[in-house]
Amino acid sequence: PIPWVLLISLILLPGADTSAATDPAASEEVPVVGLDTLVRLTFEHNLQVTAARYDVDASEYQFLRYERNQSQFRPLILQSGVTRDLESEIVDNERLDEYEDEGRVAVGLEKEFFDGTRIGGSTGYRSVWDQDENNGNPFVEFFGRFPLFSSFTRLERVTERSFEESEMLGSWLDFIETVRDTSSESYQAYFELQGLIALQTIAQGAYDDIEALMMESAELKPERDLYQMRDQLQAYQSRLVERKGDIAAKRIELLDKVGLNALPLDKIETLDVYSDDFHGSQYLESSPQEVLERALGNDVELQVMRIARDNARLKISLAERGKWDIIGRVFGSYDFDSKGDNPSRRRGYQAGVAFTIERNDPKLLMLSLRRA
Repeated sequence: PIPWVLLISLILLPGADTSAATDPAASEEVPVVGLDTLVRLTFEHNLQVTAARYDVDASEYQFLRYERNQSQFRPLILQSGVTRDLESEIVDNERLDEYEDEGRVAVGLEKEFFDGTRIGGSTGYRSVWDQDENNGNPFVEFFGRFPLFSSFTRLERVTERSFEESEMLGSWLDFIETVRDTSSESYQAYFELQGLIALQTIAQGAYDDIEALMMESAELKPERDLYQMRDQLQAYQSRLVERKGDIAAKRIELLDKVGLNALPLDKIETLDVYSDDFHGSQYLESSPQEVLERALGNDVELQVMRIARDNARLKISLAERGKWDIIGRVFGSYDFDSKGDNPSRRRGYQAGVAFTIERNDPKLLMLSLRRA
C-alpha cells in the first residue's frame, strides 16, 4: 500500500486548508506576502491547486472504492426460496406422481478479502412437505474459500488494481506538478515585482537628485544646463509613470498567481535586491552533487515514482508465479431436531474439505506479465 501519510506530510504544508480558496470571506485581513509566506499562501488560495487537490481526492476515493468492492463485508444476507422435487412413474398403466416441496429461509453474513478469500455463515429454517407429511427444522451453516499458494486469483485482482492505482498515482503527480508550477509562477511574479520596485526607487532617487540640483542656486546656473536638467526631469518623470503602471500590472499578476482577493503594495515585503545574502544563494554555494543528492532525497515526485516502481515489481513477481489457481474450500452445516409429522426424519450435520486445481491460460498469464 502507498504510504499516503508520508506523501501528505511532504507535499502539503502543515495547517494548509484548500477551502479558503473558495471562500473569499474566510480571512478579512490581507496577509503579508513575502519569501516566508509565498508558497504557503499560493498553496492555500490558488484555485488551480485546489482543483488539482479535488482530483487527487476523487482518484483516491475511486481507488478505495475499487479495493472495497473487492473486499466487501455484507452484514445482512437474507435468502428464501421454494423448490419442488417431482418423480413420475407408470404403475399398472397408470402414471403416478410423487413430489416433495422444500421451503427455506436463512439470514447470514459474508466477508470477502482482496486476495479472493471468502468466509460466511447463516442460520435459518427449512421446511419439507409432501402428500403425506410436513416437517421442519432450524439449521446453521458456514463456508470458507481460500486461494492457496501463488494463486492466479490473487494475481488477477492485483493486475486489475494496477489501472486504478496508476490513475491515482497520475493524479498525485499532476497535483505535485501543479503545486510546483503555481509556486514557481508566484515566485517569478514576486521577484519581477521586486525588480520593478527597485528600478522605480532608482528612478525616483535620480529625479529627486536632479530636482534638488535645479533648486540649488538656480540663478547661478547657465540657462543651457537648466534646460538639460528639465529634459532629464521630464524623462525620469515619464519613466516613473511607466514604472508605476508596470508595478500595478505586476501586482495584479502576483495577486492572481497567489489567488488572493486583494493585495495592496504595503502588504508585499520589499527585498534588498543588492544584498550579498540574496535568496537562493545557498544553491550557488553548493556543489552540483550536493544539490542533486538533496533533490533525490527530498523530491516528492521521485518518491511517488519509486512507490510505483516497487508496486510494479511486486506485480511482476506475482505474474511470474501465477501459473496455477489452487483454491481450498471448507463447508459445513448442522440441522437441529425436526418438528412436524415425522420428528425423526431429519437431524445431523454435514462437513467437508475440498481443493480445486486449475492450470491457467498461458496467453492470459503472458498478457498479465507484460502489463505488470
